[in-house]
Amino acid sequence: MAPLYRWSLLILLALGNMAQAGIPDEELDADELHPDAAPPAIQQLPSTTRGLQHEQDLMRQLPGEQQLNLNTTEQHWLGLWLPAARPEAHGAIVLVADRAEHADWPQLIGPARRQLSEAGWQTLAIALPDQPAEDFGLPQEQRLERQQAWRLLARERLQHSASHLREQGAEQVILLGRGEAAWLALQVGTEQADTFDALVLYRLRSPETGPTASTLIEGWDKPLLDIVPSSRAGDDRSARERRLTAQRLGYEHYQQLRPADPASMPQGQTMLIKRIDGWLQRSLPEGNTD
Repeated sequence: MAPLYRWSLLILLALGNMAQAGIPDEELDADELHPDAAPPAIQQLPSTTRGLQHEQDLMRQLPGEQQLNLNTTEQHWLGLWLPAARPEAHGAIVLVADRAEHADWPQLIGPARRQLSEAGWQTLAIALPDQPAEDFGLPQEQRLERQQAWRLLARERLQHSASHLREQGAEQVILLGRGEAAWLALQVGTEQADTFDALVLYRLRSPETGPTASTLIEGWDKPLLDIVPSSRAGDDRSARERRLTAQRLGYEHYQQLRPADPASMPQGQTMLIKRIDGWLQRSLPEGNTD
């Protein structure tokens, strides 16, 4: 009986020490009964790594000659470039994906960069910077400061990408943005009017803070194509305000296009991109668009 007593005593002492250490019984049971069980799921990676993962995937999937490494003193990012499929390009188009999207996004951005290249335009597609991770524990003022810093980085990408195309000889540069990138394109366009010759805004979405799109339109008097697919009532109200602002100011170069949602019909994106190409060639000054 002595050996059995000693073993029982050892087990009781061990359990007592574990309880004193604050280890729950169910956790002990799981470890003892299932030593090979999978560890708890790893917490989802912060959004600050999403853009890098997208870039790494695109670099593996796409030919190296399409890839441009663009950078400033503050950041670096991947651009997807395609030459014009003609001896002299009509011009160059910077295509900017929406938040959390990549530079070859299958809705509009990827198809447009390829199709517009075939139609005679140089295209350079980019993504926006990663958003700062949400931290609701921060004071509202600090959260706004972080968002403002993000916008500065985003605008820097748009400006630098356009400057790169100018340095490569592009005579006309168009900025095409999708979602919130459309709002950023409008803001950058009004601030850098000498850099851009036309804007194409697809399903523009304004952020919670900052000037409204209608206010920004007042500072832009060059060709602007405002594409508003069949969408929610809120989008329709904002689009109506933009159209009325342009009408009130007498902006002849503003056009609002209201197609059916390309996702709702076969070949919808192809048809929409053809309309963008046709509008650009009609709207820009004569030159390489012939």
